[in-house]
Formats: sequence, structure tokens, C-alpha cells
Amino acid sequence: MRKVMILLFAALLQFSWAGLTINGTIKNAQGKTPKFADAHLMLLGENVPLKSVHADKQGNFIFDAEDGKIYTLNITAADHQGLNIPILSDNKNQTIEIEIQLQANNYKEDFSEVKIIGDWNKFNFRNAEKMERRDDGTFKYTVTGDAEKVAYQLLDIDSNGHSVNGTMNDDFEYDGGGDYRSIVKTAEGKVDIIFDPQKVFRSGGSNQANVAFKNNDPQNKIWQLEKKSSSDVNKFRAERSAYYAKHKNLDGFSFDFSNLLAFLEKEMDSKEKLISRYAAAKYVGILDAAQEDGNFKKVANLLSIADPLWALNPFSLVSTFTQVYGAEKANEKIAKEFDTIPSKNVQAKVLVIQGMDAKSKNNMDLVGEIYNTLIKDYPEQKNELRWYLGELDPNKAITKGKQVPEFNVQLIHSDEMVSRESMLGTFYLLDFWAVWCGPCRAEMPNIHDAYKEFKSDKFEILSLSFDPKISAVDKYRKETWPMPWLHTFVEKGFKNELSKRFEVNGIPKPILVNDKGIIIATGSELRGSELKKTLNKFLNTTM
Repeated sequence: MRKVMILLFAALLQFSWAGLTINGTIKNAQGKTPKFADAHLMLLGENVPLKSVHADKQGNFIFDAEDGKIYTLNITAADHQGLNIPILSDNKNQTIEIEIQLQANNYKEDFSEVKIIGDWNKFNFRNAEKMERRDDGTFKYTVTGDAEKVAYQLLDIDSNGHSVNGTMNDDFEYDGGGDYRSIVKTAEGKVDIIFDPQKVFRSGGSNQANVAFKNNDPQNKIWQLEKKSSSDVNKFRAERSAYYAKHKNLDGFSFDFSNLLAFLEKEMDSKEKLISRYAAAKYVGILDAAQEDGNFKKVANLLSIADPLWALNPFSLVSTFTQVYGAEKANEKIAKEFDTIPSKNVQAKVLVIQGMDAKSKNNMDLVGEIYNTLIKDYPEQKNELRWYLGELDPNKAITKGKQVPEFNVQLIHSDEMVSRESMLGTFYLLDFWAVWCGPCRAEMPNIHDAYKEFKSDKFEILSLSFDPKISAVDKYRKETWPMPWLHTFVEKGFKNELSKRFEVNGIPKPILVNDKGIIIATGSELRGSELKKTLNKFLNTTM
């Protein structure tokens, strides 16, 4: 009996030590221990951490995890940008040691206006208030109430558009999205929150994030793949934004991904399978983003349908196998192996692609089937897939062939009302948008070109703004695009009853209505170059 107990104890001991251990040390952009830092461990492609730990006074943290899985290690700290680090391990009982230096927040050099949000307004961006600028260059905002302490964040001090902690802090708390809130104590129900630009944390150097794995060449190589890919993608986004700012459209814009693609394709030949697979996953994501042809067959040979690395680019799974096998055979293959896909997030996005394809072919029975499966079996993905679910909902009001919902809105700077009834006899485009919405702004050249070509007594556009204030629309129309059509303002944006009636889960949301009040086109049919094609299809046969 004693021998059996010893063997059982040994087995339990071996089991308890089996797995992956991640030991890490976090440094700030100056190479010192950060004021306040956290580490979050997630399965690759997931947004909810499996575990989160607060770094100790030396910036150290430790995780015990299950080996054989692929993780994202998310590191956050006050005054710093969050950092995602891929963790791949196919060894049992492995310990990964990692040293991390973070990149400071991308603070502006000059501060002309600073806005503040806090727990007094539930951190609502739309209700952010300006801080008072004082003669000494600091900014002040006074909070009164019964609370012993208040939490707040600042806007318009970070070039990336983040809401970040301020320079006045008694403590910090993580906001759940990569940034931090400052906590300050009140005295007799009042506190003057001060932002001092001179106290903003700056790196004093190149301000680059650095990651080093101890005695782990595969992990270091994978990090280099991730770092180079992210760097090129960030350059692409910056150049695209600069091009748009200059030209007010993206016509003629291009970016050369050839060096990155060649680098990743070379790494796909690595004898270390973790490296070759990771390179393939990054490679196909770049191909899809750049809308370029590439060696999809090589990717499919490295990444099976069941590979967890598809979580990096879930939508690329279908496109890759379609390129290699053709649509019909790819769908058969994916359907056969669907249950082997380890990530619910990837499964859900595969279903979304199949649903959108079925919708484009007007196969509404299949659309309804896929929609019901997503609702029933993938509740955790509901928020992330909200827009797609709205598009696939077979019972939704905003569907081609249905009458447009009732509306009665007042035009901006006018007493005139526009309604479903008043627009009868006219084809019109309803355009739910906002100045703060990048994709909405990107559509402006297309909408202006279409309006110039089709404007008549038989066609009109009504833009419905989700901006916090009408003045934002006025400023944009005066300084950027004139938008010479009808405008109204939707108070409280997505929470407005009108928005709910029109099922606005995301913007831009264009809807084309015919002269009888029937919806005749929605979504992608009315964006980019497709807008003029769709208008030409309907208007040139009726006008």
C-alpha cells in the first residue's frame, strides 16, 4: 500500500510541474522599474485574459500555463504603450525567461487643448470636458462630490488618440483596454486635478520597445518576425493616413510590402517548425491586407486548418484555402475539418465569411442558418462580430426589399423637417457617419463624386451625424469636405431610438432608398467604387 501511495504521489508531483512557466521582468522606456505595470496572458486571438498579474516592485511577474498552446503576453504600464508578445511552446516542462522594455506613450510636444473624462461621467468620450488652461502652462479641472477618491483619464495629449493617465496620481488602475486611469484623493468632497506638461513621462531616447528571451533562439526569432511585421504595417498605416490628409482620397496610394513578404517567405523555409509556421501566418495576413498574390500553396502546406496560428488572421484561413483549392473544394475541406479548429473566434469568423458569401449570392436560407449558429454557439464573439451579425440577421429591418423605417428629422441650422413621407418620389442615400470615424472620412471622395454626377430633383443624400456636437460637423464641412447635401444630427448616437430602429451597430452605414420608400441597396454596394456603380444601376434606368 505504501508503495502505491509513493507512486501516486510521484505521479501527482510530475503532473503539477508539467507545463509552461513564464518568468518576466518589465522595464520602462528609461530602463527603470515602471510606476505601475501588469502582465496579461491570453490565448492567441482572444481578448479576455486567462490570467492577469500585477508586477512587483522590481517589475517582475510569473505565469504558470499549459504547454503546447499559443499565447499572447500583453504587457501594460502607466505612461506607456501596451505591448503584445507571441509565446509559442511545443516543449513540456519549459520555462521561458523574458526581459521587456516598454515604449513610452506617444505624447504630443505641445498641448493647446486637454480634455478629461472620469468616473463622474462613466469615462464617456462623447462627454469629455476641456480642462482650464492656466498662465503657468498647466491645466486644471475641479471635481466635487462625496467620493473619497476619483479616477480620471486625459484626452488629446497622446498622438495615437488614446485615453491615458495624467501627471497627477495617488494611485493607478488598469482600464481593461491597454491604458491606465489616474486615481486622486479628494479633500472635503473636492479635488483640483492638475495636468502639468512638464511632468509628462518621456523616454529621453529612441523610445522603442525591446524584448529579449534568455537562451531561447526560436522565441527571439519569432519576436523579430513580429517586430518587423508590425513595424512595416505601422509605416503602411502612417503613409496611408498622410496620403489621405494631403489628397483627401486614397486614389493612387500604394505601399511596397515586397521586402517584408520576401523576408517572411524566406523564414517559411526554417527548419524550426514554430518559426516557419509563424512566418506563414504573418505572410498571409500581409498578402490579404495588401490584396496581393503570393505563395498561398506554401502557406497551406505549413498551416493546417486546425493550426491555432490562424487566430492571427482568422479571415485569411478561408481566402488561403480558396486560392489553393478553389471555392467549392475549399468549402468542403473546411466544413469537414471545421470541428478541429481549436479557436472559437476563428470558427466564428469562418462562419461569418461563409454567411456574407451566401448573402452576396442571395442564399438567404443559408444566411439564416449561419446567423442562428453564431447566435447560439458563439455568444462570446457577439460584441466583436456585432456588425456582421447585423448584416446577417434574416429578420432585420434594414434589408433590401423592405420599406425603410419611419423617420422624421430636423435639418441642421434649419427648421425644415425631413421624413420618410417627405422623401417619397425621390431616390436618396441615408448616410450614418461621424467626423471621428476614419472609415466615414475615407468615403468622402466617393460620396462627393457620386453626388456631383447624380444630383437632381430625383436624387438626394441625407447624412446623419453621430458626432458629440454639431460644431464638429460645421468645422469639418468648412475646413475639409463641403458635403453639399442634407444634414441632421443624431443626439446620443448609437443610443438614439432612431439608430436602434435603423439597426446602426457601426458606421459608416449607407442605405439607398428608392422613390417608393423601399430599401434597394446597403453596405458594401454603397462604399468605395461600388457606390457609383450601384447608383448608375438604379438611377440611369429611372431618371
